Amino acid sequence: MRPESLPTLDPDGDYLHRVRNASVYPVAKSLGMTLRFPPVQPRSRKALEAAEYARGEGRFDEMHEALFRAFFEDGKDIGDTEVLLKVGASVGLDREGIRAAIEEGRYVEKVLADEELAHRLGVGSVPTMFVGSVGEPLEKAEAIVGAQPYGGRIEAAVEWALSRR
Repeated sequence: MRPESLPTLDPDGDYLHRVRNASVYPVAKSLGMTLRFPPVQPRSRKALEAAEYARGEGRFDEMHEALFRAFFEDGKDIGDTEVLLKVGASVGLDREGIRAAIEEGRYVEKVLADEELAHRLGVGSVPTMFVGSVGEPLEKAEAIVGAQPYGGRIEAAVEWALSRR
C-alpha cells in the first residue's frame, strides 16, 4: 500500500508497463485470467477498510477475492467508495454497513497497523507473500515478492514451511 503522502504511480508509465509485461501478465495467462487494469492507480486504503469490515461479518475471503477480481479483471477503481459498496453487496455485505465503516474510519487504525507491520517487514511492492509455519512470527517467514507461478521458489518455501511443522 502506497503511503498517502506519496503520489500514485502513472498507470500509463513505463514502470507499470514493464512490471506487468515481465511478471503480472505471464502469471495471469498461466492461470487463465484476462487482466483489465483501471485507467487510474487507486489508493487502496478504503478497500482495505472494506475488507476489514467484511472480516467482521465473516466474509473476508469472499470480499478479498471480489476486490481482486474487481481491480485486476474488471478494471474497477477500488479506491472509490461506490465501487466498494457494489463489490461488497456482490458478496452479501450490507452497503450501508460498509459505507458507515468507511465514513467513520472504523478500521483505519487496524489498516494503519498492518501498513506499519508491512513497512517493518520490508514490504516494498505487491504482491508480497510470506510463507512460514503457523504460530511463528512473520519475521521468521520467507518473503516472496512479485507475481510468480507456484513452482520454483514458492513451492520450495511451502515445502520448507511444511517440513517445520
